[in-house]
Amino acid sequence: MSKFTVYTDKQNEFRWKFAANDNTVIAKSSQGYKAKEDCLTSLTLLQKDITGAAVDHEIRAAAPQGTSAPAIGASSPVQGAVSAPAHAASPVVSPAPVVGLKN
Repeated sequence: MSKFTVYTDKQNEFRWKFAANDNTVIAKSSQGYKAKEDCLTSLTLLQKDITGAAVDHEIRAAAPQGTSAPAIGASSPVQGAVSAPAHAASPVVSPAPVVGLKN
């Protein structure tokens, strides 16, 4: 089962990491937190936001040799971002339980 783990780093600050079913770490906090509560708050916000997160696709068209092709969808408000095709499956992410909390 995929899971979030809260731990302390070498500077004795709290961090979180997210591991897939095979225990491969696929995401981790970019900063340490002095207070455990702050780390848990950032983790809670992430769990809340990730459920409805969109996926932006940056797709580049094949260009003839010696030329560069513009990104498909380059005229959209977000440079290079285009919507997924209507038939594409949308990933469903459910929040994982927080484990490894030690006082």
